[in-house]
Amino acid sequence: MKNLVFILIAFSLFFVLSCSNKSANKVQNEDLKVYQIEDVKLVSFPLDSTKNGKPLDAEMFFNRVFDYCYIDNIETLIIPINRDRLAFYDINSQKEYHSIEILKDRDILNFSFVNKDSIFVFYEINEFNNDKNEPVCIHLVNYNGEGKVCEYNIDTLNFEENTDLRLPFVVDTDLQPTIINGNVFFMTQTSRIDNIGSNEYLKKHFPLFAYYNSNTKNIKFSKSIEFPHIKENVFYNTYFRKIRYCLSSNNLPLLRFFYSSTLYEWDYINDKVSSHTLNSKVIDSIKPLPNENSLPQSLEAVYGSILYDKYNEMYYSFVHLNEVVYGNYYTLLILADKDFNYLGEMLNPNLGGNFEFYEDNIISYYYSNDSIHVSYQTLKKTDKPLQPYLDSIKGVLDNQIEKNKK
Repeated sequence: MKNLVFILIAFSLFFVLSCSNKSANKVQNEDLKVYQIEDVKLVSFPLDSTKNGKPLDAEMFFNRVFDYCYIDNIETLIIPINRDRLAFYDINSQKEYHSIEILKDRDILNFSFVNKDSIFVFYEINEFNNDKNEPVCIHLVNYNGEGKVCEYNIDTLNFEENTDLRLPFVVDTDLQPTIINGNVFFMTQTSRIDNIGSNEYLKKHFPLFAYYNSNTKNIKFSKSIEFPHIKENVFYNTYFRKIRYCLSSNNLPLLRFFYSSTLYEWDYINDKVSSHTLNSKVIDSIKPLPNENSLPQSLEAVYGSILYDKYNEMYYSFVHLNEVVYGNYYTLLILADKDFNYLGEMLNPNLGGNFEFYEDNIISYYYSNDSIHVSYQTLKKTDKPLQPYLDSIKGVLDNQIEKNKK
């Protein structure tokens, strides 16, 4: 009898706690609201005709490389011109007021203005011969153009002989470089790893991530970062970037793998990884490919860029849906707070390809018709409940799938 009473009490407690958790989750979901991107202003002005050259994205479409900052109280847009110099534009006067030239035999790929003493310029050699084995080409200069080409010491002491380093590093041309305290973070050439999950892949060790310390000149690879949830006969592949990353709220690299809802935060000093979950509530988990010979287009979706807005303490995580499956181009934007708590989601957000956060603004830039355009947008929380909006997105996507099947 005592055992029966104990079982009844335990069951009652379990039932009450379950109802409480469901109620709490329901309240939490009901409290979530729809976010939307709103235009603030667009500043447009002609390229300074007194200076020579065109911006980098005039010849490399979608490579909208730029930096936005305040220098000596001047609201400044920095863009590469002719691929061999950086032009500093005063957005208010709409004139170029400063320029830094890079050596003529180098083509700028990307750059980052940290401060007037540290400007990292990533480049490639025009005559690509003697430097083809360099892991990455960086010119570290100051505001006066004084600087030098960075030297490297590659640390591979703790790696096995069958380790494939996949150099040179990837230099993204559609996102800002990830740099903190003189440490520059890189992804290796994962685009050439096209058999994730195969026996060949499982037999080798592919370091996926590394950092360069501009003070010690050392390059260190991570031994703890690897493609997650991969085992024999579990296959993933994509033509998109396989890893996207940004600095987390803790100023540590935060990695998003193209198929995983888990984010990985890297303590690069100790080479330790902690995980956080941030997934879409519109689509299910991304299922593996049927076999190792399956085309990458067989994936229903891929996770794209992960970005952190330090001013408003929010994460932006993108998901790109497969056009073949959905019959159209669709992108989802997942929003979360600094602790990775889900805040909302939106379909096809009206955002530029490359953008920066500054206070309450989202800044993007593009060049067209011999003019420079600087867009200011902001993220607004509305009073609309989130769940009906998510349901409407699912309805749109389900209808597209059915239409596409016909």
